Amino acid sequence: MRFVHFDSAEVMASYGANLVCDLLERKPDAHFCLATGASPAPLYEELARRAEKGRVSFADAWVTKLDEWLGVPPTHPASCERYLQERVIGPLNIMPERYLTFSGSTPDPGRECRLVQQQLASRPPIDMVILGVGANGHIGMNEPSVSLEREVHIATLSEETRSHTMLAGIETPPSRGITMGMSQILGSRAVLLLVSGEAKREALSHLKTSEATTTWPVTFLHLHQNAICLDDLPPESATA
Repeated sequence: MRFVHFDSAEVMASYGANLVCDLLERKPDAHFCLATGASPAPLYEELARRAEKGRVSFADAWVTKLDEWLGVPPTHPASCERYLQERVIGPLNIMPERYLTFSGSTPDPGRECRLVQQQLASRPPIDMVILGVGANGHIGMNEPSVSLEREVHIATLSEETRSHTMLAGIETPPSRGITMGMSQILGSRAVLLLVSGEAKREALSHLKTSEATTTWPVTFLHLHQNAICLDDLPPESATA
């Protein structure tokens, strides 16, 4: 795994956008699996600016949503769906037939997982998964546990995840979510991990120093042959 440090989120976003644009130049119909949250937001904003200026086109690209909170309607401001619609699907003009999504309002989450798994099998392989990381080391909603799920599944959220800033406006945060499993993440042809914010320092430290462990799911990215981690955390001495 490669690590690249930046002095600002803006520079990090520009570098990440270059990686995405380079992939699209080589493969216009590339398939992206996208996370939500604060860390990838500057990257999506930079891609939207480039698309508006005609510097990149997502006309033939495929997009799959990484995860979703169960019990949160797709139109709710806290939903992953609303986040992606506003920052990616709309600004980048992703065609509906090229966007694989799933609902947090489904009455049958197990069936929803099976449907997503079936649809993934009929689409091109994922070329790049864009990830953030939780303060507890989760990727997607693959939480620290004694074991990790391989396929699309219903995840039980940790208390730490339930306090995510995306859920700040919800009186009773969801306790479960639907997420891509480790086989979708590690099976992607490339992984772009974005780490931003002081709360992620411990997770980044484990990623840099630990072997793959289910206690810190992000460390499993060491098993990937084409993964890069970008971070904009200031040196520890500067925060002491």
